[in-house]
Amino acid sequence: RHSALLAWSQLLCQMLEKALGRLEKEFNEQQGRNAAAAFPSFSDYGSESSQGEEQGGVSGPACAEEEQPDQDHRLMEVTILKLDGATLNLQVQCSETAGEVIARLRAAGALPADSCAQLVFRQQVLRSAERLLQSGVRDGESLHLVLVRARLHLNLSENSLGPSGLSAFVQDLADGSCLRSVALSNCGLHGASGGQAVARLIDATPGLEVLDLSGNNGFGAATLCAWGIDLATLAVDMPVCASLRTLSLGDCGAAGVVGGRAFAAVVNKSPSLESLDISGNSNLGSTGLQVFARGLPEHVALLCLDLGDCGLEGAEGGHAVSAVVARTPQLEQLKLASNTGLTSAGVEAIRSGLQGTRSIRYLSLRNCGLEGEHGGDGLAFLALNMPELESLDVYGNLNLSAKGLASLSSSQTFCPKVTSLNVGACGVACEAVPAAMQGMSMLRHLDLDHSGLTADDLFGFAGTLSFA
Repeated sequence: RHSALLAWSQLLCQMLEKALGRLEKEFNEQQGRNAAAAFPSFSDYGSESSQGEEQGGVSGPACAEEEQPDQDHRLMEVTILKLDGATLNLQVQCSETAGEVIARLRAAGALPADSCAQLVFRQQVLRSAERLLQSGVRDGESLHLVLVRARLHLNLSENSLGPSGLSAFVQDLADGSCLRSVALSNCGLHGASGGQAVARLIDATPGLEVLDLSGNNGFGAATLCAWGIDLATLAVDMPVCASLRTLSLGDCGAAGVVGGRAFAAVVNKSPSLESLDISGNSNLGSTGLQVFARGLPEHVALLCLDLGDCGLEGAEGGHAVSAVVARTPQLEQLKLASNTGLTSAGVEAIRSGLQGTRSIRYLSLRNCGLEGEHGGDGLAFLALNMPELESLDVYGNLNLSAKGLASLSSSQTFCPKVTSLNVGACGVACEAVPAAMQGMSMLRHLDLDHSGLTADDLFGFAGTLSFA
């Protein structure tokens, strides 16, 4: 009898153990289904062995680092905490980066348009191109939104860095948020690798306000190449940089349609840009500049634009400038120096783009091939739509002569606010200047350098001046 009871108890224990095993298995499976419903990628989180399993989108903790295409549009909710105590609940996509979230907040008016912002998660500053989920952010987590301003100015110009040197610098950069200004002029940055290296630098320096890449045309300090820095690659790889205010891309070997398109793409990723220098890209030409203009947003907040030595010629060049000016209604400084083939025809053609841009205060037409009365008439024609013009620089138009200056100043509506005029090296006779100045009652600075003045000329000129 005792043996029978023992056998029954063993059988009962086995049955109970099997039943508990089935219950545990069913419980785990139900938990897995619940987790999959709330967090579709739960099964692949934290386990390398499960990375090959089927994955869904994310509304919860995380996606695997290698996500399936259908996950990109799944949402999770995070709370943005501002320093003033305000909170904002935001739904973000699985694939969104910290930079994209900040751009959304800026577009929604949650932070100033020209501010430099960073997201902080658990005492970790998130890099602009880093996906939130890769940083450990989960559904329901909180992120701190902070405004920063960098303080360090770094000049690395004329160093043989090349793409590999700049990449190494970025990789070892401990805290890029301290950099406000970086100069990389003539550093031998070239090709796609050069563009990628600069894009990584921009990503690592969220407070960057000034960036100088001029002179990286393939003939820089580091290397001798047939091409300059690949601006198209830079435009694709760089994150949106809302802090950037001053950008120099002068003499970077940009040419034609490709160059114009790349310039526009970079500007579109720099929404707070105030000053742009693309001078010295002599193969850009009128066609490239037209493409640049078409690629810009309708209203760009640029204040200063340098288009010097861009291969602009005649009326076609003037129309291209006009197209750009029409997109920059707040423009205050326009520099067109050393477009030697622009001539009076090009200057007159610029006028059509000035209808909505009446804020220009500084205009440079140095060495633009302006000659005689036609040159002066072209300048006067252009000045009619520049009522705020304060400084005019026409240095180096060797054949402008006294006739051109007289034609310029004879316009009854010519530049009533001009305080500075540079007519050096323009072949202007000294005796013609006082008569021309009569139409410029506000003139305070007159530049006549390289005008071949003698002591007698200067003595006679001084006697005609009035300081009333």
